[in-house]
Amino acid sequence: MGSYLYEVLGLHPAGATFYFLPRNPSADEIRFFGFPDEGGMPYVIELVRTANVSSASGPQPLYAAVGVYAGDRNRFESSALR
Repeated sequence: MGSYLYEVLGLHPAGATFYFLPRNPSADEIRFFGFPDEGGMPYVIELVRTANVSSASGPQPLYAAVGVYAGDRNRFESSALR
């Protein structure tokens, strides 16, 4: 993604941060994910990713993305190649 931002848009990526926030689901999320009425405590993972680009005045926000996932059926992995 960094090369695309630089080549097409002229932006220099400065960093990205991921936040994984486990929490209890709202009533709408319980219905959406189809959590059972009985059994263990359902939970969701709120994944927030932010990215910055470098500029003459320092890092500037590029975007923030938020996703909500059922905690009982998703696994998250991250790796970085340098």
